[in-house]
Order: sequence, then structure tokens, then C-alpha cells
Amino acid sequence: MRYPFRKALLLSTATFALIAAPVLLNATPVSDITTVAAGNDKGKSSKSKGSSKSKSSSSSSKSGGASGKSKSAASRTASVGVEAKGGKQKNIHAQLAGLNSLKRNINGLMNSSDPRMVQLRSYVANSAALEIATRDLIAAQTDLGAAVGAFDSYVDATVTNAGLVAYDGSGVYNDPSVSDLQARQAELSATLANDPANAAAQAEYDALNATLQTIASSAELEAIRTQQGVISGLESDIAGYQSLTTEDSLRAALLAAANDNRMADAGGDAYLTPEIMNWAEQTLGVGDSRGLIDAYVAQQ
Repeated sequence: MRYPFRKALLLSTATFALIAAPVLLNATPVSDITTVAAGNDKGKSSKSKGSSKSKSSSSSSKSGGASGKSKSAASRTASVGVEAKGGKQKNIHAQLAGLNSLKRNINGLMNSSDPRMVQLRSYVANSAALEIATRDLIAAQTDLGAAVGAFDSYVDATVTNAGLVAYDGSGVYNDPSVSDLQARQAELSATLANDPANAAAQAEYDALNATLQTIASSAELEAIRTQQGVISGLESDIAGYQSLTTEDSLRAALLAAANDNRMADAGGDAYLTPEIMNWAEQTLGVGDSRGLIDAYVAQQ
């Protein structure tokens, strides 16, 4: 999912870094507002400024078009029956035995006192948490876009109110981005280093420094930092939940819930045939299926 932001380059989890700019003559040190993630600097096609788009690294929820839940390969594998004595195949319900407990509703599963269901309850809870965190991440990214838009407007208003005028007639202050202001700051720095007596350049430099300081301490910039913190936390949560809802996690939970005698007859892990895995995924609601996990999400 891409978000074409304007002036404020899309922030990384580290947020805006404030790096001291050169100090010339009697000028006040100015914090240089920088970003460490790629994004659109201005986003206006009429400008010739370079830009790059930022990708959000996140899982999509079902409502976003792709599931945040793990999609098992078993659901894409042809069903294989389990042969009973005499060469006849057992039907799926006979194969399930203890796993038929998954046919109960979500309250029956999550409130079960059966110790064999502990891992399955954890799998459902973690899968639901993954869905919720994925949904919240998408919302947080939308909020970040709004915060960046508000920051853009704030920069416009701040520059206008400051009445900045280029001593050399440059049009840099005509709807500038933050990076434009920083570039002008560096340019004035170099000019004053070569011509310390240039009073007009010094006056512009001082006014620009004050403007950048105002922007750096603004509530609009702080809102972006805060939203990036929210996104970082959700991305970390999602990574954790993904590690707890792998296909191996599901298989381990199903084996813990299965009847020992059925597993022994099948030779252990072989009990979880593609047919049983496909049934379990659909019943639980893994991947694009809807099932117990979705019912648990709805209760949260």
C-alpha cells in the first residue's frame, strides 16, 4: 500500500532526527529537520524536485483484500483419505475423532476446560490478535497520512507568516518543502562563510533559522512522531503474532487435541492428512476462510 505524501518525507520508526546545522557569525544554531525513510518530498508534478514513493510494510487484513492470517499449504493440497482395515477409506468425521470438538461455537472452544484444547485456544487467540493488529495498522497508516497533510499546511502557513524574502531574488520561498528550506539554509551558510559582511544574507539566514526552529518544535511534527510510534508498535506486534500462527503452530495445536489412539494408528504426525488440515483451516477460518477465528475477532 502506497501513500503519496507531500512535504514531509514519510517518517521511519526513528522519526525526524534533529541535526545541528552550521553556526555562522551571530546566527542561532538551527536544528535540521531530516528524515531517514524515503517518501514524496513535495508530490507536485509541476515541480522538478526528485521524489520517491514509500512502501508501508504491513500485512493486509481480510477486509483489505488479503488475509493477515497464515495461509497453510494444506488448503491447497488434494485431499487424501485414511484407509481403515480392509482397504476402505474412513470418512472425514471418523478421521477427526477428538478434533470434532472444533465444531462447537467460539464460546464453547475458548471456555473449554479440556487440556487438549489449550494450544488450539492459543492459536485462535493469536490469530485473532493478528487480524486486529493488521486492521489497526491500516488505520494508523491512514492517520499518518492525515498528520503529514496537516504538517504540509502548517509549513505553508509558517513560511508565509514569517515573511521570508530571498536577498538574491531567489523564488525558493514560493510554496517550499522542508528540504527546500534546509537547502536554502545550507546555501546561505556557504555564502556567509565566503562573505561574512553580507548583511542581507545574514538577515535572511537568521529569519530562516527561526522559522525552521518553529517547525521543528511544532505540534504538527510531534503528531507525526507519535503516529510513527504507533505504527512501529503495531508492526512489532504483527511480527510476533505471525510467528505464533504459522502452519507448524497449527499442526502442533491439532496434534495436541487429537486422540492418541488415532495418531498411533496413523503413525504420529501422518495423522494430519491434507484432508484433515483443509477441514481444520476452514473450520477455524485460516487464510481466506471464515470460521472460529473471525467469530473471536468479532467479540473483541
